[in-house]
Amino acid sequence: MPDRVTDLRDAAAPTPTALHSADLVKAVLRTVRRTPRGRMGQALRAVLRTFGPVVPMGDGDAKTDAPGTYRPVGPACPTTCPLLPVHATGTGLVDWGYVDALAALLKEYTKQTRRAPDAGPLAWTYTHEEDPATVEELRRRLPWVSIRHSDHDGHGGAIVLPFERVKGLRDAGLSPLKCPAQRKDEHGAPLATCITCRACWEKPQRLIVFDPHGGWEAKLRQALETGSSMAATCYAAGGNVALHERRATVSAWAAARTALGAIAWAEATGRLARLHVSGDFHGGQVS
Repeated sequence: MPDRVTDLRDAAAPTPTALHSADLVKAVLRTVRRTPRGRMGQALRAVLRTFGPVVPMGDGDAKTDAPGTYRPVGPACPTTCPLLPVHATGTGLVDWGYVDALAALLKEYTKQTRRAPDAGPLAWTYTHEEDPATVEELRRRLPWVSIRHSDHDGHGGAIVLPFERVKGLRDAGLSPLKCPAQRKDEHGAPLATCITCRACWEKPQRLIVFDPHGGWEAKLRQALETGSSMAATCYAAGGNVALHERRATVSAWAAARTALGAIAWAEATGRLARLHVSGDFHGGQVS
């Protein structure tokens, strides 16, 4: 099993070249064209591994209803994230090596697929990066990824707050939207999935509000009610997400090539990839 800090197979290898990126994208596109939907994830993982290590990639999240990637909680998270588990310290550094590797692959992907500049995002995600200027730089370098700014109540923001408190946000002049994928109809079924809702990437003017959820829901609700520490509240640190998260590393190219696979998989099946179901853009090292 690779070390969670990095994957030595990538760390010892030279930085992949433009030719490497072109060959990787070509192989991924060939795979999604030739593979039935039910076997696509398995086929893509096999192809990606011929180019180097990967991080976990799956399609089993009922809420997102889309292929997603996983990075480690802590090593790939900012120190400022209020939801870090007690065992995790985070890092103050965005892994620009990962960001630039992903940008290079997506640039090649849009070239080979002849994607129009105004065709919309290829993926969406969130970041707990505290600095707004850094979040804008992430968006600038990754124009194909819709990035929501977590714990930010302005444009393009997303917060965790019990739904019963949303009225207070409206009274403060904000434009909140309760996550429809967390709301239920009269039969107890979700009103939407992320793919049918699309608000996170199509409505940046709305503040997305998530009801406390995941394995640490009770503890997070208690923290929000009492103002106490939110330690050990990250939903990705427990439950089904943790099963994938614990196998992840912060290897820049492993994360980037897996993101490419998830994006191609999602596009081939009429959906939008969810990057970083666990983890963030952080890591602070180039592998």
